[in-house]
Amino acid sequence: MSNDTTETSIREIDDHSSSDEDEDSNDICQQFRLAGDYFLSGDADGDDVDIIFLLLLLEVMNQKIDTTTTLLQGQLRSLIHQESLLNRRLPQAKQRKSWHEFTEEISAEHFRRMFRMSTVIFNNLCMRIIDKIGETIFRSENYIQDGGMSKKKTAAAQSHTGGYIAGEIKVAVTIRLLLGGSYLDLVPLFGIVHSHIYKIFDSVVRWILYTFEFPLVSMLRQQQWKFLHELAQRFAEKSGGAFYGAFGALDGLALRIISPRQTEVPDPGNY
Repeated sequence: MSNDTTETSIREIDDHSSSDEDEDSNDICQQFRLAGDYFLSGDADGDDVDIIFLLLLLEVMNQKIDTTTTLLQGQLRSLIHQESLLNRRLPQAKQRKSWHEFTEEISAEHFRRMFRMSTVIFNNLCMRIIDKIGETIFRSENYIQDGGMSKKKTAAAQSHTGGYIAGEIKVAVTIRLLLGGSYLDLVPLFGIVHSHIYKIFDSVVRWILYTFEFPLVSMLRQQQWKFLHELAQRFAEKSGGAFYGAFGALDGLALRIISPRQTEVPDPGNY
């Protein structure tokens, strides 16, 4: 390669460097200018000129390849991100098991053992609560399915999270908790988040207190000892004499034991 050809190529690179290039390109052009000054000085022979020129040309190509690769990688990451946004799964509407579906899946005996009452008594309990507090508060399953809550502002949001919780399910949850059940069992059973379980419990307890009168409180306040004694007598007769002095029970288990001696416990009369 002649010195004239080399000088022409270097001047072309030098002209190119004057355009709006990035910092790396300017550095390479600076290297070409320095090499050009060396070539034009006459100190380098023909073979040195060819070798140095080829090395510089390879360096330019390598820089361009690196720059292009970085640019393409950035574009690829951008495309992958856009595709992930487009292909992201939309939130699935939560499907909560209805009260009707739940009662259809279990037998009448299973229901009685779960809630200590038959379905007839359970339905009667719900109806008495509805008569006292109203359907708009109780929100029975039939009321919700008939569109009773469709005009509420939160109807759309509720439908996405499984819909309104029917009053029957709220009563069932409360009864199970009163019977010793755990929220760990109730959450997957009725599709209710655990943070809402005890809010339901508090609401239903208020419904029951508002719906029913509990005469025991007034009897104790009015000191109706004679009437309570009569209740205790009937309770003893129904229990075959196993319970004496008690006038009612919510739930429990009676076990026959040997009465302890006074040397064993401070007050054997409590056993």
